[in-house]
Amino acid sequence: PQRYETRIVNHETGEERDVSVSSGPFRVNGALIGTVATLRDITDPKRAQDTLARSEARYRHLVESASDAIVTLDANGR
Repeated sequence: PQRYETRIVNHETGEERDVSVSSGPFRVNGALIGTVATLRDITDPKRAQDTLARSEARYRHLVESASDAIVTLDANGR
């Protein structure tokens, strides 16, 4: 079986979607008769992951380039 991620495009709307693809041989009585594949839409989780990574990079840059101390506290002062 093969697994990979790719982007597909709806040619009617131009919409792009990220998908996870799993594929492998399809056999009947040991004879290869084709390929079976499953596509799973991972667009929303992928976008959330990308957004989080960008946010973390901005925060990291802010902290690393600050000349003053940065302290974070919760509502209880911890």
